Amino acid sequence: MALDPTATTGQTVQLQVTRTNEINSVLDLLQGRGTAERVVEELTPDFILARRQSNPLLDTWRSCIDEVMGLTSYFRTNDEGGDNWKPREDAIKSLEKMLDIYAVRDSNVINVCCQADSPEAAQQIATTLINVYRREHASFTRTDGSEEFFDTQSQLIHENLVTSTEKLREVKNKLGIVSVANRLELLESEKMQIEMERLNVARKLASTSGKLQSLKESIEALDERILAGELEGLPNEAADQMRSQLYDLEMKERELTARYSDDHPFLREIREQSRDVREILESEKGTRSHSSFEVNPNWQQLQLAMLQTNAELAEHTKTHETLAGQYSDIVAEAKELNETVLQIDQLERHIDVQKDNYRKYRENFEQARIDAALKAERITNVNIVQQPTLSRKEVWPNKLVILASGMLMALLSAVGIALYAESSDQRIKSPQELESLLSVPVLISLPRSAKQCIRI
Repeated sequence: MALDPTATTGQTVQLQVTRTNEINSVLDLLQGRGTAERVVEELTPDFILARRQSNPLLDTWRSCIDEVMGLTSYFRTNDEGGDNWKPREDAIKSLEKMLDIYAVRDSNVINVCCQADSPEAAQQIATTLINVYRREHASFTRTDGSEEFFDTQSQLIHENLVTSTEKLREVKNKLGIVSVANRLELLESEKMQIEMERLNVARKLASTSGKLQSLKESIEALDERILAGELEGLPNEAADQMRSQLYDLEMKERELTARYSDDHPFLREIREQSRDVREILESEKGTRSHSSFEVNPNWQQLQLAMLQTNAELAEHTKTHETLAGQYSDIVAEAKELNETVLQIDQLERHIDVQKDNYRKYRENFEQARIDAALKAERITNVNIVQQPTLSRKEVWPNKLVILASGMLMALLSAVGIALYAESSDQRIKSPQELESLLSVPVLISLPRSAKQCIRI
């Protein structure tokens, strides 16, 4: 059993495999029927059957069994046709009996022994078995098709990664940013700075507005112009002209009085004009004074200060409006960025997952490629410590064992024959047997002859 690389794209828990488990796996594969079949296919069944050790007794029994099996196989039908399968099956069974595969306790070495009719045949069979096992072991520990699978999957993931990266780049280019986190941090810094400036400008606006109001009140409390000087005794030309006019009116009134009556409209009009001029003339002084005025310097300074304060107020107001617009722009950009950051985060997470998967698939592809190369070169962790040797000494039959077995069989046969003869003899041999048989007591026993006695 091999761990399929196509199923190990994630983290796996490595189970602790002991050396005993590995040795048992090797033993199972060496002793398996599949390995024996491949050895028979390479060496042919005739070679195996011809090289098995001959035993007359076993051959006799085998021939009898083969005849019985031949009669039963006559009534069978085989898909492969006739008895073509029988030599191969006999060769496999013979090979399994010829091989002795075992592992020494507390050792990493597995011994392979083969018994055949000749040392050369045993060596060839053992060598073929080892070569077949090494090929099987290379396939046993590796999965076919992993390299192509990981290559295809890695290319597919790489294409998806390029597509996702292009989408992320388009979104960032649309926003004009490189990093969302850096842009948000910059916007937050600018927002805090603008808020500080807005607070500072608001304080200046309040201070300037208060100063302007104070200046207006001070200006309203002062006169714009003040008396600079006054000249007395100057001639009153207006009064002189009015006297001349009054004189003319009086002369004309006299003339009209002589010509018209008192209720004549012309006369009444002249009299009213004379009366008005006389009243005005009486209110005028004979001499007059001239006063000169100049701009109040305090008012002028306050007015200049108010103009400067108005300029400052306008400047602060404009700055406040500009900062408010910048603040609104930053808030709008942050809102738009926050709406887009979800899409960017999803794309970045998707890209991170694809990068991780691509790296894992490439690592597994490289591992599969290495496994394929090891399989092609038939490189495994199983090493041949010693090639099959050629032993000229017979391992069977063992003469000492045969001698001991013959003596034991002779002894057992002698004892068995004696026991059989004793059990098959129906003669009465003792008075006790006669008493037991007739249920009559025996009084006396007389001998019939010197060699044989008749007992009554």
